[in-house]
Amino acid sequence: MGNKKYFIVAFVLVLIYLFQLQYVFRKYDRFKSLINEDAFGYYVILPTYFKYSDPNYDYFDSTLKKKIPEFGFNINVINTIDNKKVCKYYSGVAILQSPFYFLASLINQNNQSNTGFESIYHDLILCSVIFYMIWAIVFFVLASKQLKIPPFYIFCIGFLALSGTNIYAYSTYDAAYSHVYSIFAFNALMYFTLLFKEKNNSLNWIALCFFAGIIITIRPLNGLFLFVIPIILGLKSFKTLFLNLKTYLFALFGLIAPLIQVYLWHWQTTKYYIYPYVNEYLNFKDPKIFELLFSYDCGWFVYTPIPFIVLILSIVFLVIKKKIKLALTSTLLIFSILYLTSCWYYLHYGCTISCRPLTEFIFPILILFSYSSYQYFKFKFYKLSFFLISILGIFYNQTIHYQFYNHILNSCSMNESNFKMVFLKTHPYYAYSTYPFWDFNSFEKNKISNIEVNHTLICNNTNLESKISLQLPALITKDSSFLLDIELSIEMFEKINESTLNILINDDEQYVDLHHFLLKRVVKKVNQKTEFTYQILINKSVKQGIIYFYLNSLDKKAKSECQVKSINIQKIKF
Repeated sequence: MGNKKYFIVAFVLVLIYLFQLQYVFRKYDRFKSLINEDAFGYYVILPTYFKYSDPNYDYFDSTLKKKIPEFGFNINVINTIDNKKVCKYYSGVAILQSPFYFLASLINQNNQSNTGFESIYHDLILCSVIFYMIWAIVFFVLASKQLKIPPFYIFCIGFLALSGTNIYAYSTYDAAYSHVYSIFAFNALMYFTLLFKEKNNSLNWIALCFFAGIIITIRPLNGLFLFVIPIILGLKSFKTLFLNLKTYLFALFGLIAPLIQVYLWHWQTTKYYIYPYVNEYLNFKDPKIFELLFSYDCGWFVYTPIPFIVLILSIVFLVIKKKIKLALTSTLLIFSILYLTSCWYYLHYGCTISCRPLTEFIFPILILFSYSSYQYFKFKFYKLSFFLISILGIFYNQTIHYQFYNHILNSCSMNESNFKMVFLKTHPYYAYSTYPFWDFNSFEKNKISNIEVNHTLICNNTNLESKISLQLPALITKDSSFLLDIELSIEMFEKINESTLNILINDDEQYVDLHHFLLKRVVKKVNQKTEFTYQILINKSVKQGIIYFYLNSLDKKAKSECQVKSINIQKIKF
């Protein structure tokens, strides 16, 4: 009966994950974007070796760009070392994807124009993501069961991981990045280490070592996680373990994945070891732990507060329960992970939501939290506090993800003022409001027309929307585009408010372009005019164009004026 409850927990968590995946994929059309950006870098190892046998990646130009020019190939995944090309990503993900790649190749073998990037490959890589995420959930439940954590508490923690952290993003929206595969390996390592502690047998040790090798080969910095092995087993038991010759023999299974990586490096460069990131590095003298945790750009606590909160609570609970040794070793390991992660030369780690490299550590953190706190779940105060924090955390996390998916948050660069401006905002007009304005000042321009407007749009309690429309001259694009410099004078009254200027361009009643401009992006003081030039690029011909200006309030309370002074029309060449 007890095992049945754990099975039900795992089954329901898997169903929740599958629902999230299909919802995100359908809503944001991620089917076409699965093997792209970083995901392309991890996957490309497979067709490069097995299909093209081309260590120089010449097939990029000779085959891929010709056969499927619309595909977004990320050439930044390739670096040059001693005039040899090498994929800068490690092969752990490709190793786990390989069975699914071989199956896709088998299905697609009769396709004469097979490139290794047809839809069947995307579909099978998606299947690999689903497969490993399901097993990650299963291993999470099994590891928690080994720690004698009650099934309902496991369900609550698992649901919190899937919906209240950025695992939600990197198991759905950017599903083929390395994180699902790392989460799978981390959870498997946790489970087999706990199982080995209970049943000291060879199979458990072999599995433990194999997943340790996979973890390192996906991302070497994640090798720090292997210190959970002596933490779980206990230092004395861990030392005793290596008095047995079988320990060393079976530990060789942990070298399978790393040796594959060594072989690939030699295949590409004739060297057995290289540093594939070349100019990307760890700066040990300049850690930025505070920024890693609390910056508005990608701070872990700012964008994913639940893991940080439960991490602190875990240490507190361990101290309360007088498990001082576990508290100290866990704190030391966590600090080491944060320190090394914060030493990376580019703290943002690319365009991400929250601190992306900490994503795979979330399940282990939640397991630690479960282990340190499950006894308190029987107390009403703790239970109410847990559910309240969880509900708030999930609501906040889902809002952050909605903003991320809909470009309200700039995933590549944020600051305090932009974060506060869009805090918990979900209105579509906030889309791209944290992205920089277009700037075409460095391009060659030729002024062709000026329209004097001098019309003031007013928005207040009695006049919720104000609008004007103007006829544009014929704009015929040949070897250039057109740039509209719209000169504005903006003033807000009482407070910086939610007024927005919407600019619509039609051509003979056919849609051409639409812009939403939140006035508070440029207005910094009330009762003071702000002069601003808003630029619109038109790269197709407009023969009978009409431009519409609408000033309105998102919250129906704004008091503001926006004078459209003039429209300067210029030809621009890129």
